[in-house]
Amino acid sequence: MQKAQSAVEFLSVYAFAMVIIAIVVVIAFIIGTSHTASNNIFSSCSIEPLMPCQDAVIVYNAIGKYSNYTVLFTNQVGYTLYFPSNSFALTTTGIGSSGTHVTGGECSPSYASDGSEVICNSIIEGGLSPGIGSTADAYFSFGYQLCSQNNSSVCYAGAYNSTGYSTSSIGPPGSYLHKVTLIANNGVVLIDGTTYFGGTSFYLTNGIYQVYAMPLKGYTFAGWSTNPAGAISPTNTNNGILTLTSDETVTAEFT
Repeated sequence: MQKAQSAVEFLSVYAFAMVIIAIVVVIAFIIGTSHTASNNIFSSCSIEPLMPCQDAVIVYNAIGKYSNYTVLFTNQVGYTLYFPSNSFALTTTGIGSSGTHVTGGECSPSYASDGSEVICNSIIEGGLSPGIGSTADAYFSFGYQLCSQNNSSVCYAGAYNSTGYSTSSIGPPGSYLHKVTLIANNGVVLIDGTTYFGGTSFYLTNGIYQVYAMPLKGYTFAGWSTNPAGAISPTNTNNGILTLTSDETVTAEFT
């Protein structure tokens, strides 16, 4: 009898979990297909282990007639990394003009402690090629030294080099990466159909995004708040619009 009751309880819990998953999938599909962010920039990137790549963006500058390449990653090597001047090298094909081009660049901060974020930039001279929204591949490398965590001025002998690649769509002028820190206890948040959990930070380009807050069982949505304020409207419904123009802390309240 107890075995039968346990089996029934297990099936009930399993069925409930499957219903929740199905709801999340349906919501993600509806949001993802019913709204297009104003920036509409796609990107993916990869670097060797211990340096997880977060984002890579190519933005065209119509005034200067060049494209700005930016890649963002996290130092998880276990040491402070020292990036000398002009330590970043970028290889692209067909961006700015036909043919393959190798350009130099900088990584900052010069001394990146373990767990910190590193941004590397390079300028690609030339006109708008390919067009806005077109995807382009890029290969890059950067040199660095390992330094003491306790004293960044103490660096060890030997130079290291890491490589990576990215696929990004060409962003319009004025596109920038902004850091979004999400606080969402007792629930999850969908941003343009992608699920994010509370306590995480990620990067999005400036633009307009659909946000949806989904509470866990037993909780209800209580409201949105952002810092700086005013980034989400309306704040009293779980389905809102996020207008991202700067770094933001987004809080979804559940009670």
